[in-house]
Order: sequence, then C-alpha cells, then structure tokens
Amino acid sequence: MRWSPTCRTWVATYRGVADMWSGIVTTVLLVAFVVGWIWAWSPRRKRDFDEAARLPLDDEETRR
Repeated sequence: MRWSPTCRTWVATYRGVADMWSGIVTTVLLVAFVVGWIWAWSPRRKRDFDEAARLPLDDEETRR
C-alpha cells in the first residue's frame, strides 16, 4: 500500500518535531543537572553537608 503525498509530508514533519523536542528536553535536563551540581558543590552548602555527614556519628542525646 502506498502512502499519499500528504501523509508522507505529515510523517516527515512529525519526525522533525519529535527530534526537535527530544533535543530540547535533553538540553533542559543537562542544564538542570549542571545547575544542581553547581548548587551542591557551592561553598555555601559545605557547612550543611558537613553537619549531615556527622549525623550518623552523633549520639541520640546530643541531637535532642
């Protein structure tokens, strides 16, 4: 069965749009990852992460 020219055009357009959205989503996720990485490694967060790292070593009485 042969496809009509209109159907072939629509499929080509759909694939182009799907590829474009795939690229946009990938770019957004990459930017979000880099921003999260920068936030986690910023010097302002060091004290918070050091406190969280010591939590398992603290006694129950000192946490209350």
